[in-house]
Amino acid sequence: MLRTYWPGMLFALVSLSVFGIWVGYTEYGWFAESQHTGHEVHYHAGFQIYQDGELIDFSDPAYMYLGSCGDMGSGDSIQDQVHLHNEIGDVVHVHAPQITWADMFESLGLADQVSEVTAMSLDGEVKPVEMDAIIAPYQSAVFVIGSGEITRLDDDRVTEEHIRKVEDETLSCS
Repeated sequence: MLRTYWPGMLFALVSLSVFGIWVGYTEYGWFAESQHTGHEVHYHAGFQIYQDGELIDFSDPAYMYLGSCGDMGSGDSIQDQVHLHNEIGDVVHVHAPQITWADMFESLGLADQVSEVTAMSLDGEVKPVEMDAIIAPYQSAVFVIGSGEITRLDDDRVTEEHIRKVEDETLSCS
């Protein structure tokens, strides 16, 4: 009697196992290369924006991402693809390929000020203003809108150590 049911039971067991692995892979990111989530793209970078010599504080809840974890990187809005979390206003979370610093400005509600950036530095080096530069993992950027001395401001840039510390502290949905 067991022989008659064995092929069907084996098929059901294998099917359920494959389905379980597929669900775990797609929904929970098992075997994924990304950090903390199942998203194909997920990394962090540091930034600061100075306006007329004053550092803008982006730790206000108004700048934080309010979408669900499942929307990150897959939604249509720029905030699903690049945003801030946990009232940490100097580490940006990137969840889509080819995200630029201009995209980050848009996500923060500063799209109209992209053209007003007068100076920028990347990883401590003063660069020509190129807001279409793609954000790289652990990169640190300093932007000046209006007046301001980039060499003076860059001394306080966000460090890779700080970015990694934020990663370690924001494990859920980071």
